[in-house]
Order: sequence, then C-alpha cells, then structure tokens
Amino acid sequence: MEQAIRYLHDELRRLKASGIQSLYVDNDSLEALSTAYHQRNPQSSKNPNSLESTPPQKHLQQNPSNKAVKKLAPQGSKSITIKLPDGTVSEKLDWLEKQYRARFEAIQAGPISFASGGQQADILLCRYQGETLQHQHSNGAHSKQTALLSKVLQAMELAEQSIYSTHLIKYSPIENPLVANTVEQKISPHEHLPYLLAQIECIQPKVLLILGKACHDAVLNNTQKVSFAQSRGQWSNLHHLPVLTSYDPNYLLQNDTLETKRQFWEDMLQILVKLERPISNKQSNYFLPRSTG
Repeated sequence: MEQAIRYLHDELRRLKASGIQSLYVDNDSLEALSTAYHQRNPQSSKNPNSLESTPPQKHLQQNPSNKAVKKLAPQGSKSITIKLPDGTVSEKLDWLEKQYRARFEAIQAGPISFASGGQQADILLCRYQGETLQHQHSNGAHSKQTALLSKVLQAMELAEQSIYSTHLIKYSPIENPLVANTVEQKISPHEHLPYLLAQIECIQPKVLLILGKACHDAVLNNTQKVSFAQSRGQWSNLHHLPVLTSYDPNYLLQNDTLETKRQFWEDMLQILVKLERPISNKQSNYFLPRSTG
C-alpha cells in the first residue's frame, strides 16, 4: 500500500508539472483511499497536506460516479430553446455569450472562444471545435489554419467583417485524458446547436458555410440524412438559410493536393456566385493544373 501511494503521489506530481490543475474522483474511491492511508499513517489526519484530498488516478479512469459528472456537465441533457432578448445585435450576442458561458464553463475545458468577425456579415462560417491548447502550441496548427482561412478570404476579395466565424463547440477539447471521456461523452454536440442557431438569428447572414465532416454531421444530420461526401459542394437549407459544406482547414493542411485545393476553392466560388459577387479570370483559374502545351 505504501508503494502504491508513493506511485500515486509521483503521478500526481507529474500531472501537475504538465499543467493539469484539477482532477475529479468519486466519493467512494476517495473514502477508500483515505481509510487505507490513515490505517498506515494515523497522524496524517492532523496534517493539512494529507493525501486525503488527493484523487487517485485509477478510479478516475475506471469508475467515474454520476455525482462527479454532474459537477462537470451542464444541467439537463435535452436541447433547449433560446429566446433572444430585445436589443441591438451586439447586445443580443453579448447576452447569448453569457448564457453559453454560464452553461458550459463548469466543464473545465479550454478557454471559450465565442466568435469573431462582423456582426453584419454576409457569411457565417462554422467549424466543429478548436484544437487543444497543447496541440496548438506543439505544432502551430492553430496559426496555420488561421493563416489558411485568411488567404482564402483574401483570394475571395472579401473583407474580414463580411464573415462571422464561430465553432459549434466553442471551447477547446479537454486535454486531461483522465476526465475527458467522463465529461465529453456526457455532452452531446446537439446541446450546443441552439446557441449556433441563435447566433444565426442575430447575424442573419446570407450564407452558412459549414467546414468539416464533424460539424456537418452535428448541424445538418438531424434534418438531412446525407453523408458529408454527398453534401460537400452542394447547396442545402437550414431554416431557409442557404448552407454550403466544404472541407475543414485542418483537412486541407493534411491533404495538401492540387485536387483537394481546387475542390475547396470551387466551393468558395459558389459562395461568391450566391452573394452575386464578380469573379475574375484569375480567381476562376486558381488551383487548376498548369498546361503542359
């Protein structure tokens, strides 16, 4: 038992050094550890640094309790209906962001990034979820994806304020594997959908651009039983709003071929046509194979 506690102590120190600030454990497991520890160390109950408050790793992975999950997950598992208050677009979005934070901040995930871009935008761009902070910092994935989207906007000759960008799930994934499965499996992506629909109601864009298979499946598969492969590049409707689905920037970076780039670009050209924007010959010819003649 003493050796097991030493291993546990070392593991907790390692997790703390890696940046993990909190863990969760069910009460039965905590009580069992505390009882065993005090049997070996009767004076430990007087010690404020006792391991009594330290959660054991193995039970977090194998036996998560419902009580612990309730602390992490937002109350209620059913989709909600959001009624926006009266006010300006900015006031409505501020109110909506507060509602989202109140419901999901207790999950202990990464920081919430609600949205960016113009509140009078013609295009509402939605991706599924951002990368973990650790993944962003380790390989620059976030900056590469952002740079790619910026290049696309420049090539489309669209101002930044003409696009309102958001994610369906507006916080980064949980980096701690000991609690990620317990929490994220209890929260359906559809619980986030009412907030996206409310954003659409506020912005009232002319086009909804959905990037990536995960986002497509979560947003559209409730009403349209169509695969991502069938939907990509094809117009559909969500509450009478024109919707176009295309590749996520992360997919484009991982599948860096001329064919994939051209498919994505042709989707963007469709948006320009829908917005009745002029398309130059230069824009039309992006990512076409060069003539060998």
